[in-house]
Amino acid sequence: AQARTVAAGRTCNNRCRTCVAHHAELEDRSETIALRVVQAAKTGALVLGGREPALLAGLLGHVRLAKESGAADVELLTNARFLASPGAAAKLLRAGTTRLTVKRHRLSDADEAAFAQSPAAGEQNHLGLQQAAALQDTHGGWRVAVLLVPAHEAWLELPDLVDWAADRQAREVRVEVTAGELPLGDLALAKLLLAKSAARALERGLHWSIDGC
Repeated sequence: AQARTVAAGRTCNNRCRTCVAHHAELEDRSETIALRVVQAAKTGALVLGGREPALLAGLLGHVRLAKESGAADVELLTNARFLASPGAAAKLLRAGTTRLTVKRHRLSDADEAAFAQSPAAGEQNHLGLQQAAALQDTHGGWRVAVLLVPAHEAWLELPDLVDWAADRQAREVRVEVTAGELPLGDLALAKLLLAKSAARALERGLHWSIDGC
């Protein structure tokens, strides 16, 4: 996983209370990113992540370079806000992206915006996901997943967040468990909610997985 991941982009349009980007590894210089893309592409599958890699000026060029360098699968890990702009998802798809993973923390757009500490974050994340997911049935190879990163108060929403993702045509749900946001006072409840979210994903026909501690 580390060999195929390129952590790019030190800037973000959100100021999330909990950030899962590994800041020490982030890179902004296009030349260095390009070198890392070529190296990662040798694994056959590349993940372009960071704080918000969509803000990179050369994003589409990096995706094209990954394909030209041998990556059959190119994934972008994003908050999806830029995809709310008309045509943005189609450009990303045409450049060669095969997988889009959208980060989400809370169920309602208002709570998502509060978590991200950015007024437009929830609505744009929601719209961006919908616009990207709508392309899945018209272009082969494009797959949309949702990465759920629950904070303390969001754990109770976890099964409903799976439904939220399914209702917006996502094909996959991953849960990122971070130690700082676990409900340490009731780990049995956290385990139960994870099990319920996995069961809900099975009911809705979604692939479900878990990352983190």
